[in-house]
Amino acid sequence: MAPVKISHVVSFSSQDPKYPVENLLNPDSHRGPWLSCPQDKTGQLKVEFQLERAVPISYIDVGNCGCAFLQIDVGRSSWPLDRPFVTLLPATMLMSRTDSKSGKNRSGVRMFKDGDFLTPASGESWDRLRLTCSQPFTRHQSFGLAFLRVRSSLGSLADPVVDPSAPGSSGLNQNSTDVLESDPRPWLTNPSIRRTFFPDPQTYVPAVDISQGQGHIAHGHKNPSRGPLEHQGNFRAQGYVEAVAARASGAGSPHGAFCCP
Repeated sequence: MAPVKISHVVSFSSQDPKYPVENLLNPDSHRGPWLSCPQDKTGQLKVEFQLERAVPISYIDVGNCGCAFLQIDVGRSSWPLDRPFVTLLPATMLMSRTDSKSGKNRSGVRMFKDGDFLTPASGESWDRLRLTCSQPFTRHQSFGLAFLRVRSSLGSLADPVVDPSAPGSSGLNQNSTDVLESDPRPWLTNPSIRRTFFPDPQTYVPAVDISQGQGHIAHGHKNPSRGPLEHQGNFRAQGYVEAVAARASGAGSPHGAFCCP
């Protein structure tokens, strides 16, 4: 599973100056948690992250720091501001009411996977992540998250993923683009262009004079510019002569007509 890098913080509702939300950008930095402002008594924290790229999200690991509930919504940076996000993980309990009031078990790790995510959002590609943390059971302590890790089911994140909703997107996947770009001169495959500018060479068929019984080649129709094709025309003319000779000897149709091969 490939880790997904969080690019930057888009917005947040509250933070403790000593424990800012930027602490979650790098889970291996050990800078400390993200906590609510001590003067904030709303009991709710929100933060929106921009991921490095749009990917299907398969795993999310969360380190708790006093939150009772956590909800995760996803969206795309190309969406208008008034478009609502899609819920990936519904509100999930991280601490019980009893633990919240007593201050026990404030720290814990929850690992969410595909089976925990809602179907409409699971499997789609997203580049915006919105976390909503809440603690309705006590208002006397700051709360937040200790770390956040996001991983994708993609084996490698080296190749870009096309966002189908992004402006100017053709809707083609990477494989389709490779196929289109593999031919440096795709216009040569257009039948109408080939017929107009690159017609198939015409085989020279000399005229045959059938006024005589044995048939003769009318050399006056020979085109000297045909070159090697004249030799091929002579072979075809020989076939006509043989057919005429056969009919002159009494074989074939009594009317003396024949069909071209």
